[in-house]
Parts: sequence; structure tokens; C-alpha cells
Amino acid sequence: MPTPVHTIGLQITAVVISAILYYYLFFISIRSLTLFPAVLFAGLFLLHALLYRLSTQYRPLFFIALLSAIGFRLLALFAIPNLSDDFYRFIWDGRLLASGINPYADLPTDFMNGSLNLPQGIDCLLYEQLNSPLYYTVYPPVCQFIFWVSAVLAPNSIPGAVFIMKLFLLLCELGSIGLLYRLLTCYGLPVHRVLLYALNPMVIAEVMGNIHFEGAMLFFLLVMVYSRLVVKNIPISAVAMGLAVCSKLIPLIFMPFMLLTVRPKTALVYSAVVGLVMGICFLPFLSGEVVNALVSSSALYYNKFEFNAGIYYLLRQLGYWLYGYNIIAWLGKVMALLSVLVILATSFCNKQVRGMGVIGVLLWIYASYILFATTVHPWYIVPLVAFCLFTPYRYPVVWSAMVLLSYSAYYHNRYTENLYLVASSYLVVMVFMLWEVWGKPLAQTTKIAKG
Repeated sequence: MPTPVHTIGLQITAVVISAILYYYLFFISIRSLTLFPAVLFAGLFLLHALLYRLSTQYRPLFFIALLSAIGFRLLALFAIPNLSDDFYRFIWDGRLLASGINPYADLPTDFMNGSLNLPQGIDCLLYEQLNSPLYYTVYPPVCQFIFWVSAVLAPNSIPGAVFIMKLFLLLCELGSIGLLYRLLTCYGLPVHRVLLYALNPMVIAEVMGNIHFEGAMLFFLLVMVYSRLVVKNIPISAVAMGLAVCSKLIPLIFMPFMLLTVRPKTALVYSAVVGLVMGICFLPFLSGEVVNALVSSSALYYNKFEFNAGIYYLLRQLGYWLYGYNIIAWLGKVMALLSVLVILATSFCNKQVRGMGVIGVLLWIYASYILFATTVHPWYIVPLVAFCLFTPYRYPVVWSAMVLLSYSAYYHNRYTENLYLVASSYLVVMVFMLWEVWGKPLAQTTKIAKG
């Protein structure tokens, strides 16, 4: 084993090289040149493994690694996203709100075809950057609030608005890392596990680099879990759950299981508080247009959108062989139904899975949702990486690396998925997942308080 001095030198060298690679990733690389980001990510994951390994040897190395994880996020604060263009829609929605216009009410095309007056900050240049001008916004109220703040504080500056949104996500990330550390401590688990999340290149790139609000959703989910399991404060836990849903609608899939962890009367209070928080958050936007926009967007998600999906792509190929065309119109509904059934079965019926503890079940519920989805972007895996810290399973970490192969679809700005790469990435993840499940029976898993 290297001496402590040599180990610290190796650790610092790895941190410096990582910072250089992150600089190139955030400021130099572009999505259409797929090979360059792929090489950067490969190098960063290798360095992530090295830093994690070294951090287990000496306590000071753990804190060096943790501080470096924060430093990498600070570096991302000053970069315009270059692997995702979703942030242009964030700015669009924020500028509509700053002008007193409900972003759920109209399509971007309605402003550009002359049927609606152009508000301040909305112009052809911004419109041309949107990747979904024909669809209603899908971003819930917590996101919309941040969009509005960024538009108010930086009304004419895209870099300024980006900085403000990233600053909010930085605070969420710092909160998540702190809560993960605290939860690991409370349950006697190795605290260095927090680095699996804190140093994960996909997490850093997608949350801080590309401004995806899974970072905010995860923070509120961790507040929900911490309040429920450690503080034993049901109202605070319910408020946090409501805010998580209002950051991304996905946490609704956790509600059946969370209600099962408390007594019937408490479950009623919990549901009421979650509903109240959601009602307050949605109240400023409340109208028929909001319902129409969210229903329309949800329908499109399962009935039209398809990207980097695993099980769905296999079934879609069977549809091509049997019917000669894409059967997403009804297969998407079937996949949604299967997802709901598996989630409910995990929540209600499988006592062995529930024996893993609350966070372990959240891992499998969310994994079930992703596996049956018709669209799986890299940032969808962020919560899985955090949840897996409390179980013996590390397939989410492998998934976080393999999912980045999906960026090959944007090669030279020609949106075409390489199905061989998609199949290869899912094959690696599924083999690793099955190996872990087979080799680590649920009876041997760490039991995180059942609440």
C-alpha cells in the first residue's frame, strides 16, 4: 500500500486531472461531436473510481474528495449547457411568467404565428433554440418559480438566467450531499458511500452542467425520507413530498408505498398535506389550460416520445415484425399500465422487497418506472444513484455510466439512435443487476428503518 503522503499526492493529481476534464466537458465539448464527450466521461468515471477507492484508505482523503466534488459543481456554475438545449425552454417559460403570462396556456408557436402578442424577451432567436415548440410546457410549479426568478433577475441575459438556475440547483445538490451523509451516519453505514453520488460524473454533468431539475426533486425526496425516518416528523415529510412532486411529477409513484409506512389516520393526514402543498403550488397557474397541458404532455410521453428505452424497444421490434409499423400508440399505454402494476405490486405485496427498508423500496420502485418507460434520458438515473447508497446494489452506478451512450443519437446533429449501443448499454446494466440480485439475496440487504 502506498504511504499516506504518496496516496495524498495521487489523490490531488486525480482531482486536478478531473477538474481539467470537467473544464473541457463544460466549456469546450459539444453534443454533436459525440466521441469527445464520450472520452471525457470515460476518463472522469475512471478517476471517480480512483478517488472513491483512495477515500476509503485515509479519513483526510475522504474530505479532499468531498470538497473536490463541490468544486466540480462550482466550476459548472459558469458554463452554458452544451449537452442539452432544454434550458432554452426554461428561459422561455420564465420570461412569459415575468410578463404575467401563464406558460401552460399557450404553445410557443402561438406567439410566433402572430395569434398572440410577443411579450418582452420572447423573440425569434430564442424560439429557434427551442426543442419542443409544438408542445406545452411540462415543468411543474417549483421549476416555474425558479424560471421566473431567473427571468426577473436577468431579463435580457441568457448566461445570467442560466447562472441563477444553476445556483438554485447547487444549493439543492449541497443539501442532498449533506442529507445523504447524515442518513448514512444515522444508520451506521460507511460515510464514504456518499462519494458514489457526490463524485458521479453523470450526476454532476446532468444536474449542474445541463440544468436538470432531478437535482431539486431528489433534494426534496431526501428531506422527505430524513423527516420520516430520522426526525419522525410526518407533516414536514409530507410537505417535502409535495414539493418533490411540484419539482417533477414522478414522485407520485412513491405515494402508495409511503402511505403504507404509517398508520391509516397518519396516512390520511399525510395525503392531505401533500395535496395541500400541491394545491398551493399550482394555484397561481390553476385553469383549464394547466390541466390540458399536463394531460397532453403526459399522453405524449407514453404515446409519442421514445428515446433510449430498454424493454419498450424490444417489444416495439416485435411489433414491427408482427404488424410492420411502430405500435407505440397502444404499446405506450401498455407500458404505462405495466409500470403502474409493478410499482403497486412492489409497494403493496412484496414483503421481501419491503424488508429492505424504505429507501431500498424507493430504489426498486423508481427502477421499475425507468425500466418500463418509453423515454430514458441520462438525468433520469440521478435519483437511483442516491438511493442505491443504502443498499448493497451498485447497478445504478453502472447505469449512470452506460446511459451516457445515449448521446450518440445526436452525432453530427442528426438525431438517429444507434440501437446496437442502446442494446449493449441495457445488456450490461441488466446483467450486472441480475448478478447483484442473484449474488446478494434481499435477506442480506441493509435494513434502513421501516418507519
